[in-house]
Amino acid sequence: MNNPTGNTQRIYEMRKNAFQWIRGFLVDIHGAGKVPEVKIEFSNRMINTAGRCRYFPSTKQFLITMSARFIEANLDNPDLIKQICGHEAAHTKHLNHGGGFIDTCMRIGIHEYGQVIREDVVPSKTKYTGVCPNCGQEFRRNTKPLETSTFRHRDCGGVIEFRQNW
Repeated sequence: MNNPTGNTQRIYEMRKNAFQWIRGFLVDIHGAGKVPEVKIEFSNRMINTAGRCRYFPSTKQFLITMSARFIEANLDNPDLIKQICGHEAAHTKHLNHGGGFIDTCMRIGIHEYGQVIREDVVPSKTKYTGVCPNCGQEFRRNTKPLETSTFRHRDCGGVIEFRQNW
C-alpha cells in the first residue's frame, strides 16, 4: 500500500477512525462476543446521506455504508463524523428511529440521536443544485433530472429549478 500524504492522509486516517468508532459502538450496544455480523464500507456515490445501515435477513448481516464525500467534507469536525458512526451502529439494534433507538443512542453518548443539523455539515460537492422558488430550500444532485418540471418540493409545492455548479 502506498503511503498517503497531505489531505489524502487525513482522509485515510478519518476513515480508519470511523471504522474503529463503529466497531467500538457495536461492542457498547451489543456487548463483547454478541456483535452481529456487520460489513462496513465507504461510498463515493452517497451525496445527500452521511451514512446508512441496511439489514439483509437472508444472510443475517448488516451493511453500514458511510459517505466518503461526507467524511472528506467534514475532516475538521471529527465529533460530527463520530456521531454519524454511532447513529448507524445503533441501527443494528433498532432499524427505525423509535424509542428503543433513542434510548440506545443516549446510552452510547450520541446527542441529538445522531440526527445532523444541516447547517453543521459542510456540503459535498455536487454537479447540480436545485432551488425551490417558493421557499429557497436547496437540493443537491450529481445528475440533472430529465424532466425538471416533475420535481416539486413536497413541503411547499414549488417546482425545483436545477442549475449546474461547474
